[in-house]
This record gives sequence, C-alpha cells and structure tokens, in this order.
Amino acid sequence: MQKRSIKKLFSLLLCMVLLLPINEWAVIHTNASGVIHYNVSEGNVVISSDGDYIITGETEAYAIEIEAGVNANITLDHVSVTTDSASLKSPFKIADNSTGNVVITLEGENKLICNSVDHAALQKNGNGEGVGSLTIKGTGSLTATGGGEAAGIGGGSYGASAGNIIINSGTVTATGGYWAAGIGGASGGSGNNITINGGIVKATGGNMGAGIGGGSVGTGNNITINGGTVESVGGTEAAGIGGGNTVSGSNIIISGGVVTAKAEGRDAIDDSGSQTAWSGIVFQNGTGFIYGDALELTSNVTVLADKTLTIKSGQTLTIAENVILSVAGTVTNNGTIKAYGEIQVTGTGSISGNVPQKKAESITLNKTKVSFLLGESVALTATTAPEETFEDVIWSCNNEQIVSLKSNGKTMELKAKKAGKATITAKAGDVSVTCNITVSKLKGTATVTVEDIYYGKTPVVQMESTNGIKNAVVEYISLDEEQAVYTDEVPKSHGKYRVKVTFPETAKYTEVGVTADFKIIYLPIPDPSYEMSGTKGENGFYTSQVTLKPKNGYQISTQFDKDYGHSIIFNASQENAKVYLMNNQGEKTASVRVNAFKIDTEAPNVGAGNNAVFYADKVDIAVNDDNLSKIVVNGNEIKFTGTYAKIPLTSDNGKKYYQIVASDLAGNAATVNITVAAPWMREGVIPSGLSIHLLRSENYTLGSGKWTVSGDTTTYTGAQNFYVGSDGDYVFTQQ
Repeated sequence: MQKRSIKKLFSLLLCMVLLLPINEWAVIHTNASGVIHYNVSEGNVVISSDGDYIITGETEAYAIEIEAGVNANITLDHVSVTTDSASLKSPFKIADNSTGNVVITLEGENKLICNSVDHAALQKNGNGEGVGSLTIKGTGSLTATGGGEAAGIGGGSYGASAGNIIINSGTVTATGGYWAAGIGGASGGSGNNITINGGIVKATGGNMGAGIGGGSVGTGNNITINGGTVESVGGTEAAGIGGGNTVSGSNIIISGGVVTAKAEGRDAIDDSGSQTAWSGIVFQNGTGFIYGDALELTSNVTVLADKTLTIKSGQTLTIAENVILSVAGTVTNNGTIKAYGEIQVTGTGSISGNVPQKKAESITLNKTKVSFLLGESVALTATTAPEETFEDVIWSCNNEQIVSLKSNGKTMELKAKKAGKATITAKAGDVSVTCNITVSKLKGTATVTVEDIYYGKTPVVQMESTNGIKNAVVEYISLDEEQAVYTDEVPKSHGKYRVKVTFPETAKYTEVGVTADFKIIYLPIPDPSYEMSGTKGENGFYTSQVTLKPKNGYQISTQFDKDYGHSIIFNASQENAKVYLMNNQGEKTASVRVNAFKIDTEAPNVGAGNNAVFYADKVDIAVNDDNLSKIVVNGNEIKFTGTYAKIPLTSDNGKKYYQIVASDLAGNAATVNITVAAPWMREGVIPSGLSIHLLRSENYTLGSGKWTVSGDTTTYTGAQNFYVGSDGDYVFTQQ
C-alpha cells in the first residue's frame, strides 16, 4: 500500500513538470570557444552572467532579457522578435538601471517589434550616474519599433528616461510609440548621453516625442553625432534632435557626418547656440548647411528632392575619390566644391552658384616642340580638362641654363639664354605634359619639292638647304585628317599630304624645316577595263562560272591593294561586285564597278530519284529552285508561285506513271520518271471487295479460293496469274 502511494506521487510530480510552461527556460548550446548560442524561437533568452553570446531565430512567443549588472557581448544574427499586447514585455530588455555594459553586434537583418504598451523594442531604462552603456555596431541592420508610450530604443514605460546609448556602425531604424522618442526617453522621460559615431541611423519619434532625445515633456541633453548618416524626425511639437514637446534639449554636438532633422512647429535641432562649433552637413526641416570652413565627404551623400544644401562663401566641400554626391534637390554653391569623386544630378536636381571644381583629368600645351633663336621669347599656354579644376598648373624646367621661365598661372613665357635643349613640364595634380625646347643659332634656309604620284608608287622628295641634307628628318602628315600628326612613315594611301623636312643644326645654322604638299591619286580606269566570259543561258543568266580578265597590261583583284592576278572567277551571281586594276608599274586604280550578272548552274531539285516507285495511294513530290520557272507533269504545265512547289501524285487505285520536267529561268532542266502504285501492288495480290484500276499490260494474281468479278457471272479459281482485257476499274470478290 505504501509503495503504491509513492508510485502515484512520483507520477503526479512528473505530470506537473511536463505541464510547466517551456518558455521559462532558454535552450543553450555552447561551442568549444566558449561562445554561447541561443535560439530565441526555442524559448525565452535570459542572460544572467558576463560573456559572449550569439542569438538567432524568429519568434512571437518569447523575448530576450539581460539581467542587472551583466556585461555581455551579444551578436544578433537574423533575429526577429515580436511581442503582442497581451504579453506585457519588451522584445529585448536590459534590466532597469543595470550597471552592466551591453554591446550588440548586428549581422544580417534583425527586427524587434513591440505591440505592448509601456515596453520599448530595445529597452534600456535609466541614465543616471553608474548606469551601464548600450553599444550597437556591426554590418547588419536593426529595426526597432516601440510600443505605446515607449521608445524604439531606450525608455520603456511612462516617465522612464534612457541614456548612455552609443551607435558605432550598422543600419539602425528606431521608431517610438506615441509620446515617446525614436531613440531616447519614453513618454515623460528624457533621453540623455546619446552618441552616434557612424552607420546609417533613422530615428522617428511618436506624437510629441523627439526623433533622438526626450519623449513627451522630456529633455534631450548631451547628444553627440561624430559621423555616419543620421535622419531624425520628431513627432508633433517635438524636436528632431533634442527635447519632446514643451521642453528643449541642450549640449547637442555635431562634429561630422550627414545629419537630417525634421520637426513640426519648432526648431528641428535644439540648442542652436552650439551650431558655431558644429562640423559636417546638417539639414533642418529640409534646409541644409555645411558647418566649418572645410568638409571632406568620405562616404556617399544624397541631397533629396525636398532638400536644399547651401555652401556659404569661404567654405569648401571636398568630395573624396570614389565617393558620390547625388543631387536630387538643390545645392546652392557660394563657396567651393572640389570633386575628386563624382557628382550625379538626377531628376529635377540642380546646382546653382559657383561651378563645382573637379580633379584635372588631362593637361595639354599649345606647343609640344619649340625651336627658337637666342634672345627670342615664346609663350606656352596650358589647357586643363575639365576647365573648372581646382588644380593649379605648376611649371618646371630641367635646364634653366637654356631658357628662363616667367610664369603667369596657365601661361609660361620662355626666353632663350643659351643654345641647347631643355624640357618644360606643366603639371596639374596627377597629370602632366612636356614641351621639348631647342634654342639654336642662325636660322637656315631650305626648299623641298614632291610631285603628285599614282597610288602604288613611293613619293620622291627633292630638297636643298644651307645646312646641307645630311641627317635630314623627313616626316609626313595627312591633310585629310583633322587629328593627324607628323610621322616618319611614308604615306601610301590615296589622299592629300604634306612633307616636312627638318635639317639638323650645324656649326653655323640652327635647325630648319620646310614643307611641300603633294597628292597620291588613283590610276585612271582604262576603258574598257575588263572582259567577261562564260556560258550564257536564258533570261540573261550564265549557266557556268563567269571569268573577268583585265585589259592588256593590267592585273585584276577583288580586294584593294591585294592578290592581283590575270583573271577573276565568279561562281555565284553578283549584284554590287567591285574589282581593282594594277598596271605593270604597280600603279593601282580605285574600285571598278562590275555590271551585275546572274549565275545558275544547277537544274531544279525534284524530291525523288529517276524511275522511283512509291507504293502509296498518294505521294507529294517537292520541287524547288531559287529561279524555278516551269513544271510540266505528263505534258501538263503546273501552276505555282515562288521557288517551291508541292506536286500531288496518286496511284488511281492501281499503278500510274508520271514524268516531271522542271526548268529554271536560266534554262537548266531536270526530268524525273516516277511510278505511284497502290499499296496492295507491293505484294501483287488483288484485294477482295475494293474498286481497283487495272492495266491490260500488267500481270496480276488472285489469292486462293474462288473469285468473281463485277459485271461477270463466271467464277474464277484463285492462286494464279491473269491479265485483263482492257484498262479500267474492277471489283473482285473472294467467295
């Protein structure tokens, strides 16, 4: 009896254990490195000791809690926690006034959504002395939406203040419930000691709550933004950054980044007296300014369509390399924009005032080679692209004993001091260009002549000079090309040219150059230029290959300046053929148009071999040819269109003979004889009861048994061959 009672009690206790709500404990997995892994979908996560934690999972039943005094490094890896109005808890709660420091690292997309009044999405009540900090960082994102009267990140019940919140990186979107801040205090609570060092942060306050700072009637003090992209929107009558309705914030410091603040019925950012110490770009209710004398953008920035950014006189905005300033709104530039990176104006965006300056992409000189005499002067002018560049032109000379330099910005005056050579360099930023300088003695004289030549010949340059012709440099330039430059390559193509002969300096004379113009023209086309031969068919066709032979004393080719020979053979029709001629001296003509001609060497294709036999009731025979002109079947012409015809042939319930004659426009013809026999004729045995067409010239066989034939009362014995007396239709019936 006693044993039975003990057994019954044990069973009852076991049932009680099984009935306990499983969400009172978290499921914990620890790896070898000591990092603790939680999956919040398996139960409430309660962290009660210092350490490193990774939390994953999605849930609408459980939540995350950090107990008081715990220092925890927590990675949120694709976490989604949503709490309902009945649960009365925060998706992620740090114990009130905890002295522990919590660091959250974001990986992937994370969501904390609270539908419970007086509970924040990421709740951190308390900002007094000794209260620990909350730091958010990482490469992922966090969306935190607070419940009624609670912040997205911060205070979670009426009158609850929040502080010591730091955001270093990641993408953070925080939305407060009604009367609460996006990041900061709950309804009636303050948001103090909030620092943003980087990342992308968007904070939106509920009605009468600041975007970053105090909830309704709560202050927002000691808010510092050192970098990143921050957008903060206050609720009705609340600041974007600062205090809630009826209350102002103080000590708001902006030392970098791009900050956008919006508010209704008041300043977007409180504590306007501190603006003199700000730096970065700050937009307040759509109106933006650069703060500080100079600012460098190191990450992409967009001026939205409803915003205006003003750069004041004396200010400089520098866009770093590989950084994009996108302008969909308005930029008023009264200062200087230096664009090492890129400016993209989209939609109705505009930039007014001073034109943005860009990094020099190229620099050119009006002269790259200068020769002048002792005592003479010459001016060099540098042109940079783009024209609006912030790069100054810096001039230098590798030998100032030859020339003296006098710079005036983009213009450099050179004065010859001594015979010799020097190199002038003009540099703008990373690009540079050089000019070779030669200072000579007396100026020599020279003449040069060149006669026009036919294509295929080499120009002969005749020249004289007081310097002599030894080591003269001969260069050519095309007069038909706008961007042509002198080269030592002897021209061979048709066109207009100029030859320049440069005579070197001697003991008495300076270098001297002289030019002469000449033309390379095509050899006149002889008349007649060629003879055409081949076998002629009908309608202007050739039924053989066509041979072109040039006039005596010439060779011919289908390619200009290549593969000339004594004849050209064409195997196909030609519409726009061209040939080229060359005489015995190697002089060549331009293209010679060949009169169009047509070649067709093949008869039409008939889709059956000659004397083919088909055992079928009906056969379609295809006939095709690119120049198909006529089809005759058994002496009757067949109508068709195009280059293809399909001719139906029937057996006529017996055997029928056909002759198909197909011809093309060139006169090529194909004749094919075809026999079409009914399928029963393959074996040669007469079918019973069918009307068939028999020919008296053919031998037929009846099957075994007795047979009668329509129109005849005689009974015939089968299994023997027979003939009919005349062609016609017969019906045989087996008895």
